[in-house]
Amino acid sequence: VSMYPAEEILGVIKSKNNKPTKMFYRYYRSNEESWARSRIAGLSANLVATSLVVPMDLLKTRIQLLGEGRVGYIRSEPVLNSMYANAQGGSAQFFVGTSAALYRTTLYTFVRMGLYARLYKHIMRDEPRTRMSLFNKSYAMALSSGVAALVSNPFELVFLRQQADTYEGTAHKRNYRNPIAAISQIRAEGGNGALFTGAKANFLKVALLNATMVAPFEVIRAWLKRGFGDWAVFNLFAAGIAAVPAAMLSLPFDNIKTKLQNQPAAVNGRLQYNGVLDCAHQTFAKESYKGFYRGFGAYYMRVTPHAIFALLTLDFVHKVYDLADGH
Repeated sequence: VSMYPAEEILGVIKSKNNKPTKMFYRYYRSNEESWARSRIAGLSANLVATSLVVPMDLLKTRIQLLGEGRVGYIRSEPVLNSMYANAQGGSAQFFVGTSAALYRTTLYTFVRMGLYARLYKHIMRDEPRTRMSLFNKSYAMALSSGVAALVSNPFELVFLRQQADTYEGTAHKRNYRNPIAAISQIRAEGGNGALFTGAKANFLKVALLNATMVAPFEVIRAWLKRGFGDWAVFNLFAAGIAAVPAAMLSLPFDNIKTKLQNQPAAVNGRLQYNGVLDCAHQTFAKESYKGFYRGFGAYYMRVTPHAIFALLTLDFVHKVYDLADGH
């Protein structure tokens, strides 16, 4: 009951004085089904998309690790060929960390959707419009996705380290057996705080990624719809274009997150990177500004397909729901 505003519930009860209990049950049931369906559809879309882009995550992470502390451009193709040649598990090696990524996505999706729904209700209550403005939509997306990234950071940490273990240059391999065992091991070694290593950089990366993708996507989609009609393919095209500024603004923080989460344990009480600002300073000093955009191609190819796969899966799930309802 606490999920719905009191004035809506009272309005339903007052409007039907004869059978308030029955009417409230119908109202709650319909909203409960809508709530469950939206989250099932959103989770399904994100899980499928996450599974399919794990190889691009691996390639992006490998390029970032190869370029740490170096100046110069690293091409994706030689790195990809080297990864395939040295893969002991064959093609399955490209999907290392998938289970941790799915744990992360599940937790992230539920937190983000729940928080976004509450922000939406709060903003629309104070905004005399039928639709949320692009600014408020971007703000709600940034805050809800950023908080969700903080909550799911432990699994993001495990995912990054499992992928880093596949790089032969990583001297401090963790060899986690599975995500749950990894969480226990990290807590045992560094306490609860260790689970949130790189959480600030993760928050900034995810918040910027989602906030800067909303406005371009909405504007481009609306322009295409006015000019050419309402075609589903335009959603995919708009997502691909919107991913360019989103990737450019969020990649520097993703690069910092990779360094912070993969750094070895403290030696004599000192870490290699002491937070986001120190990591950014060292990256600029050793790699120049280009170091922040290491792996841009792989990162873009991870962001764009994820958005496209999520849109396609979401559309498919909604069609299944419609068929089940006889629509």
